[in-house]
Amino acid sequence: DAGVPVAKLENELRKLPIKGYKLKVKRVKRSGFAATKADVIQNSPPHPPLSKGGQRGDEAKRWKDIEHLIKNSQLSDGIKKKGLSIFRRLFTAEAKVHGETFDAAHLHELGAVDCIVDIFGTVIGLKLLGIEKVYSSGVNTGGGSVRTKHGILPVPAPATAELLKGIPVYSDGINYELTTPTGAVILKEISSSFGTIPDMVIEKIGIGAGNKDFKDKPNVLRILIGQGKKQSADSREQKVEIIETTIDDMNPQIYEYVMERLFKAGALDVYLTQLIMKKGRPGIKLT
Repeated sequence: DAGVPVAKLENELRKLPIKGYKLKVKRVKRSGFAATKADVIQNSPPHPPLSKGGQRGDEAKRWKDIEHLIKNSQLSDGIKKKGLSIFRRLFTAEAKVHGETFDAAHLHELGAVDCIVDIFGTVIGLKLLGIEKVYSSGVNTGGGSVRTKHGILPVPAPATAELLKGIPVYSDGINYELTTPTGAVILKEISSSFGTIPDMVIEKIGIGAGNKDFKDKPNVLRILIGQGKKQSADSREQKVEIIETTIDDMNPQIYEYVMERLFKAGALDVYLTQLIMKKGRPGIKLT
């Protein structure tokens, strides 16, 4: 929807040694808003072999199979590297939540072909659009529960929650899984930071549709593409964090050592302020 030619995307995806699927792209509406819906349609019967072991389709779910497939593709080295990094992060999360080794972990709830096309479709699409940097908002996980091979689990699913560590998340009360492990790992890998929209001049807007059409809120993912604003040194703002503590009983000779350690740890500045503490004791505020 943001301008990636479907034919070019399909040509790039053909460089991966997978078959038995096709992309279906159509215009839809979500809560009255126009959007583009892209689906990975898998053929039946099962797909041709994907790996040396003769595994087919969704059976190719372990790291060694995915790694072999990517390395033996005809994609550019840059796209291969990014794809491997995303899948490595995904398998690491799956291994942790299921208590397995990295090599034993597999994509429990994710179809291998669908997952591969989703991930590489994103990486290829960003390259075709000429995107240099990605900033993301906080992530809406949704709510409720999801049915898996391990039973009914709360949203976000365990692997999704593991992948979203360090990322601002929220739920607006919709009882539906809005962020899957695949979506979470893509956002984690491609995003430079999470928060508000950066200073930019918007040039293109793309709106992608989810499966469900909710009554009160459009189930869409929006991308804003533009140029970053060039700021002068005088107008550029920088946020800093100030950490302070008061100390009323310490050998003064230790402060010099503490300050040296803080500077080595990355402090921009360290200073001491003399105080009168409780019961009239002289003290120091370390900033």
